[in-house]
Amino acid sequence: MSHKRGSKFVGWGIIWTLVILGVMVTLWDYRQWTRAEMAKYGQGWGDIDNPAMELTNMYQDKELGIRMRLPTEWNREMVKISVRPEVESLMDLTDRRVDELKTNGNIVSERAYIAGKKVDWTVLTWSEEFPGGKANKRQEAWSKTGDRVMVISVEIEEEKWGEIRKTMEEIYKNIEMI
Repeated sequence: MSHKRGSKFVGWGIIWTLVILGVMVTLWDYRQWTRAEMAKYGQGWGDIDNPAMELTNMYQDKELGIRMRLPTEWNREMVKISVRPEVESLMDLTDRRVDELKTNGNIVSERAYIAGKKVDWTVLTWSEEFPGGKANKRQEAWSKTGDRVMVISVEIEEEKWGEIRKTMEEIYKNIEMI
């Protein structure tokens, strides 16, 4: 009789040990998952970018109808700007541009959206590789106000992208179409 009772006790002990172990593994896995999800909303920690540079120099172009701020160290030629009349919707324009980039096989992030103080942007980012292994990062920000579309382009060596990425976001947030 006692032998039967002892094996019953061992059986329940094994079951409770497995339940406790299962709960511990589940909690550990949940903590790992929440850390991964908090890292850029599941995209991973990625590279650490430099903080945005202070935008101190005002640039205004009445011909293009824009006003923007740039960092002191930058000249206006680093950022290419085009403004043109356009009746097509911004969504159609950016869709067509994404299709062009996909045919070349070099799109990195299909779209990002930046809400500025006066203008909202659709941002396309990609890399272009050159012979010899060198690569440049390119970005175009598209916005449309009324019947005018503005495209801002920037190109920089891939290794230096982390130095200006956040600065470009701040520039987009502060541009005005006048």
